[in-house]
Parts: sequence; structure tokens; C-alpha cells
Amino acid sequence: MKVLNVVTSGLLREGISTTQLEYARFVNKEKVQYTMVANEGDSDKTMVEAFEQVGCDVVWLPARKKNGKKGFIKYLKALYQEIKTNGYDVIHVHGSSSIMAADLWVAKLAGVPVRIAHSRNTTCNHALANKMLRPLFNISYNAAFACGEDAGKWLFGKKHFTIIHNGKDLEKFSFSQQTRDRIRKEYSCENKVAVGFVGNLIEQKNPEYLIHIFKEYKSKNPDSILFIMGAGSKRAELEQLALQLSVSDSVVFTGRVSNVHEMLQAMDIMLLPSKWEGLPNVVLEWQAAGLPSLVSDNVTKECKLTDLVEFLPVDVLPEVWADKMCSMDITTRAEKSDDAHIKMKGQGFDIRQNAQDLELVYELLLNNCVENRGKINEH
Repeated sequence: MKVLNVVTSGLLREGISTTQLEYARFVNKEKVQYTMVANEGDSDKTMVEAFEQVGCDVVWLPARKKNGKKGFIKYLKALYQEIKTNGYDVIHVHGSSSIMAADLWVAKLAGVPVRIAHSRNTTCNHALANKMLRPLFNISYNAAFACGEDAGKWLFGKKHFTIIHNGKDLEKFSFSQQTRDRIRKEYSCENKVAVGFVGNLIEQKNPEYLIHIFKEYKSKNPDSILFIMGAGSKRAELEQLALQLSVSDSVVFTGRVSNVHEMLQAMDIMLLPSKWEGLPNVVLEWQAAGLPSLVSDNVTKECKLTDLVEFLPVDVLPEVWADKMCSMDITTRAEKSDDAHIKMKGQGFDIRQNAQDLELVYELLLNNCVENRGKINEH
């Protein structure tokens, strides 16, 4: 079975792509030929290499976000040609709005039997386009997936959808004292409370509020340090803010890191003050690592798989978050990590099992399309 995956935001080192990398790592290559689309100029080459290293095919197509309308049309033509040339059984499009209709319609015209729209968020950045394309979108796919209940309702409303969990390689995030000691020594923070954030430095993640929270926390706990793991358009602005708030000497901007699972071992508390989210992968990873996490109440409660996660609003003074952080238990990491693994497996977030489940869903969808090809084509 040949499956083509398209991530509308680009093949980047962020949530959707890293989740697909985990699926690509554990899917049975004898059953599923897993292919990812990478866009020229819109994709992170280190992510492309990571997919190739786990035995996943990667096809390069023109940039979908550059050169305006002409560039997007060029991308769609190349996508059509790729599908016609290689004859995919399934196209799996990952996005947050009905803009996915463009990719799905190309796949429909090219004769792909199974066309999956996968909702990855609970809102989008292009409200007008999302509204205008909704009628076309509704007849472009014949299978609907979502990362969680809220994300599914956002895009599909009352229509049927299947939840595909953002499973994790739990063993990879198991707490390691040895790794913790090594990373903390590397950053000279052996005797400090390490506060962490992982994500793109963009408006959605509310990073300015993050800096203000840390300023308040540091005033209560001087022996603390903030690690901001991620990159984005707001980095320079955030560095300036940290300087203005006199905490720049205690804020580490690591940029994007490829060893997040190791960096997490060195952390003590994690923060995610987002303005909106789907089901954030990072919060799942933090729990697997046994980390107490304070998360915006704008984030779906579906990410709370253990008692390690607590929610607060982002329209309160940063001091409220700082006070809550002071009361969080940052001890017994190994026990917390082991307990989290048990709970996460029980709730269906073990990537090994998730990959097997996805293989089965692909097979069932394809068999159904073959048996009902006439009806599918009419739809």
C-alpha cells in the first residue's frame, strides 16, 4: 500500500512533522510504503534526513507558500504529476483548515482512492479562506481524521471523524538521571531550577507572556533559569524583552534542538501559555518525561493524561502563574515518568500500538473504497 503524506505547514521540526516521523519510524514497511512531501524552501533539511534515516521515502515538490498564486499552482501541478506517476493508494493531508481542499481535489482528480483530511488544530490563521473553501473541502475527502475531539469538531462539525492519537515513543522519554546530570553540567545549571518551553516563537505560543511569567518566578526563586527551545519570527523581540526585564542572563535561547528528549531530562517545570492549540505533542512528551507542566486553559484538556498537567488562564497577571509554579512538586522524576507511561499506554498514546492501528485503518479504508468504487467516484 502506497501512502503519500502532505503537511500543509511544511516539513518542519515541529509538532505535526515530528509526530509523522514517529509513525514513519514504527509503521510496518512491508505493509505500508510511507512517503512524505517536502517543499523546496519550505522544509527543514534535517527533518527530511530524519525521515530518510527511518526508511521513509521523501519527494521534493515546489514551494507551496512562496511566489503567490503562481507558486501554489505550480506546486499543485507537481503534486498531480507525482500522484499520476507513482500511483498512490492513500493521500493523507495534515492541516488545520479547509485549505486542504486544494491538495485533496488534486488527489481526487488524479484518482487516489482514499483521501484523508486530518485536522491538527482547533483554529486556523486564514479564517476567510477557510470559510470560502469549506463547500469544496466537504466533497474533497472521503475519510476524516483528527488529533483529538476538539480538533475534529473544529473542522468537521457533526460529521464523523476518527481520532488518531499523537502517540509517543515512551521509552525515548523515560527519565534518565545520567542524561539529566550531563545536560545540566553542559549548561552550568546544576543547582538551579530549570524552567522549559518547547515550541515555535510565534504569536500562537504567546512567548512574551512566557518571559513575563519567568521574571515573576525568578523574583521568587532567584536560582532559576529559563530554556526556550525553538525558533521563529519573534526571537529577536523576545531577546530584547528579556533584556528589558533584566532576566537575559537567566534565559537561554537554544534555537531548534534535535535532542529535545534529552533536554527534557534537565528540566524541572514546563510552561505552555499558548493563545490556542490543537492537541500539543510537547505536553505529551513532558508527561512522559515526568515533568510537572503548567498549560494555558486555551489548550484542549485532552492533553492532560496524568496529574502532571495543570491549567491556568493567560488573561491573568504573570504572578499568578509564578505562584502556581512555586507550589509544584519537582521531585521524584523517575517515579512520575514511570507512572505516566502506564497511564499514557492505557489511554492509547503508545506509538508502537498507534502505528499498527493506523496500518489497519488504511487497509480498511482502501478495501472499502475498492468495494464501493462507483459510489466513491460519484461522491
